This record gives sequence, C-alpha cells and structure tokens, in this order.
Amino acid sequence: MNVFREDIYYSLSLESEETTDLRNNPSQHKGLNMTQRTLDMSAMKPLVLLIGPNGFVGAHVLDLLLKNNYRVRGTVRSLSKATYFQNKYPEASSSGCLTFVAVPDIQAPGSLDEAANGVDYICHVASPYFTSSNDPIRELVEPAVNGTRNVVSSALKSKTLKRMTIMSSFASVVDLSKNPRGGYTYTAEDWDPVTPEEAAKDGFTGYPCQQDVCGASSLGHVEGSKT
Repeated sequence: MNVFREDIYYSLSLESEETTDLRNNPSQHKGLNMTQRTLDMSAMKPLVLLIGPNGFVGAHVLDLLLKNNYRVRGTVRSLSKATYFQNKYPEASSSGCLTFVAVPDIQAPGSLDEAANGVDYICHVASPYFTSSNDPIRELVEPAVNGTRNVVSSALKSKTLKRMTIMSSFASVVDLSKNPRGGYTYTAEDWDPVTPEEAAKDGFTGYPCQQDVCGASSLGHVEGSKT
C-alpha cells in the first residue's frame, strides 16, 4: 500500500489484462446477449472506491477513471447527491460501472468499512476547504484528520486492496514565512511548519495545518500497522 503526498497522483494502471483480452477476442462471449456481455466485461474492470466524487477535483478524477476503464464506487453524504452523476454518465450507471454508497459522516469509526470491501483501489480526495472560520481546528483540521484516519483504517482491513492514493495540497509543504522561494525543489522532507496554535487563529492558517496533520497522520497510521 502506498500513500502519496501530492496535489493529484494517479497511480493506477490504465486497463486490466482481462478486459483487454475480452475486447480483442469478443468471440469468447458469443453465447451471451449484449446486456450480459456488457455486464460481464464491466465486472472484470478494476474497482475504485472514490471518496469525494462530487468535489471539484473528485469530479475530474471520476471522469478520468470511467474513461480509462475502471469501475467506480463513489461515496456521497446522501444518495440524492449522486443524481447529477447518474444523469451525466447513464451508460456507466446502467452497466454497473458507476455506483454510489451513502456515507453521511466519514468521521464516524468504521463508516467506510463496507464501502471499501472488495475494491482494488482507493482514491481519497475529500477534505473541507474554506478560509473563513470561527473555529478552524473544529471545522477544518479535525474533520479532515478524522476522515483520513478512517479511510486508512478501512483500507487496512481490506483483503483485496492493491493501492491507496490520498490527495493532499501544496499547502502541506510550503513555508509561507520563507516567501515563494523561486527555483526551490520541494521533496518529501518538506512540511509546512504551521502549528495547531497558529492554525486556531483563522481558516487561512488552518487549512495548511489540516493538510500537514492529515499527511503525517495517514503515513503514521500505515507505518504503525506494520509493527
């Protein structure tokens, strides 16, 4: 299992060998009608759990996954939130390539266990983002950290998961006290030094802290599971 700290990191192969084989040898399914054939081929595509498909980045990730022959299981707070995507991707929805599960609160322990069951990959791209807050720790930092920990916990319980991708932000590595630092090369050793005490002042500082703590927490959670 790999956890990546990058703005958007696509680490999935484009197509399974089985799906390619069926496409190149359609005669293997001569005895099936078109609906059966479509469902059979759909079932052979790798399944991705996409957490946060109705966000700005999540909607783009969903589109790319479907275009690259993945099945997608998206999490939404209520199934009514899935209607837009079901209308936008009617073929994928009717074939079973696009499904949704209701997860009202990803902070609730075990809330993602069922959603993560049987998936090949997990893409976590959900996180609260706003810069105006009266309580940045409660409204920004804690929901993101608790949600990310839950994602990792459910991922570690999966028997089928091959890889997990967690989206972060440049805010997790940039040090605003050092200005833009033109030409500087950021590495995995770079973290925004903002403290929880500083983050509590306003949402603008709270968001970088949120990204810092989420990244460190998810990496620590995975490493802790190995001991």
